[in-house]
Amino acid sequence: MSDPEEASPTVQFHFIKTANYVAHHADGALGGPTPAGSLYLAFYAERGSIPQMIEHALSPDGTLGESVRVAGKKGIVREIQTGVVLNKTAAQNLVEFLQETLKSMETL
Repeated sequence: MSDPEEASPTVQFHFIKTANYVAHHADGALGGPTPAGSLYLAFYAERGSIPQMIEHALSPDGTLGESVRVAGKKGIVREIQTGVVLNKTAAQNLVEFLQETLKSMETL
């Protein structure tokens, strides 16, 4: 039996969510190095654009008719959800975590 006093010292990390914790869906990320030498990542979700205005014709009886004009952006919107700044060590740890997680997902 091993002596408890000879065991390697340990430290525990407790993960606690703040009151404003939110989980975001991300379709991708963009970013790069910051002037201070950190890594900035902006996570985005892709979606079709939402019209800023839709104009409809009115029927003679006052009911809503067909759409006659739509104003707004065309194409796909990449809505930035959140930005994260990581120092070099945290970025390296994230890369290792992602690689290990992807590897374990391949075996599922």
